[in-house]
Amino acid sequence: MRRPEEALELIRQFVFQIYQLNLDFADTDESAAARSSGFRIHERQQYLSPAGSSRFFSTMEAGTIYGITDILRVQYDFFLCGDRPVMAGPYCSRILREREAEKILEDYRIDDLTARDLLACRSRFPVLEEGLVHRISDFLLQLSGDRREGAAQVVRIDESCSGRPAFPDPEPYPGEMTGEGESRYGRVINSRYQAERRFIEHVEAGNAGEAIRYLRKLEQDVAYLKEPGTTMENERIGAAIVRTNVRAAALRAGITPQAADRLSMENTKAVFLARTTAEIQREKEAMVRHFCREIHSCRDRKYSGTVRSVIYELEHHYAQEITVRGMAEELGVTPGYLTAQFKKETGCTPVAFLRAIRMKQGAKLLVETSLPVREIAGLTGIADENYFIRLFCREYGQTPGKFRRYHTAGSWENRGFTGSGSDKNSSK
Repeated sequence: MRRPEEALELIRQFVFQIYQLNLDFADTDESAAARSSGFRIHERQQYLSPAGSSRFFSTMEAGTIYGITDILRVQYDFFLCGDRPVMAGPYCSRILREREAEKILEDYRIDDLTARDLLACRSRFPVLEEGLVHRISDFLLQLSGDRREGAAQVVRIDESCSGRPAFPDPEPYPGEMTGEGESRYGRVINSRYQAERRFIEHVEAGNAGEAIRYLRKLEQDVAYLKEPGTTMENERIGAAIVRTNVRAAALRAGITPQAADRLSMENTKAVFLARTTAEIQREKEAMVRHFCREIHSCRDRKYSGTVRSVIYELEHHYAQEITVRGMAEELGVTPGYLTAQFKKETGCTPVAFLRAIRMKQGAKLLVETSLPVREIAGLTGIADENYFIRLFCREYGQTPGKFRRYHTAGSWENRGFTGSGSDKNSSK
């Protein structure tokens, strides 16, 4: 049986000549320095630092190939020959487009590296199929006698999916949040949640223009994930997901199930008959317009002119001082008549409707901003902070502080919170 060093030397020369792929022992100070200076594109590749790699090597098991894909989409195989770690790489299994490189740097807030520099650095590495590199690693394990019966186990470690280093340095990368702080990847996810929430919000409000703007933003945010030649079937699946979300928002806004079924079926048929991904995108946007139009039509049919005027006033001027008497005078009716008619058509009084709007806006500000509660109270039209807190506790069952700590981690609509009056009034 050959010694690991001999087996590695025989294979590394052949592999480098044919594939330009490096094979080296990775446990010496010299190899750590060479690895860090020669292959490390950015400090965020923490597993290539001496400290990060040392931590990684201490966890490796014999007979296992560890296939790493880092956040810059650079790949390596690591495995043990005897008790020494071996590195196969770097390599890339696919070529990035400039837009994809820009998106990667944007997602992970890497400000000191340009997309073109990233692409230039990656171009130094061979482009190889991941399975081929695993087979080379497996073959070396077989020759060195360190492989168990059958093919070696491959453990894939994909930092590009988790967004966090798999084997970080003991000291965090400058600017990286630790402890209870929000990670860079967490900020990316929160940003997408916010865009999704705003898309749904605008659909529910019947605001087609803004809804489509956020839909396009969401599409752009995931464009870099789509390989060239994305299949029509994948696009149809994406359209179905959008259709489900739009339908749910429209039902909350008050359209009838019959109307929702009709519009959904029309879009399903149009997407099925589409012949290009561009056609599918146009049909998704057309569906948003049709649902928003139906929402407006439903509201116009449901409420009298007087009640529609009150709803508009409450929804657009909730932060100002509003009284039933003042609205009644503007509309030429008595306060008693206005209150009775409003409750008859909406199921609640104007005061309760206004309170629900103010609490919902307060909840949004708690999630989306770091403003103190007293300022948020004022922005919702409630001058007394303590009164705002009492109303908020009544509406959501917890204090504003607890609400903010719990819901800031993600989209507040996805968390499922709506105040006690919000479900009943969501269609108003």
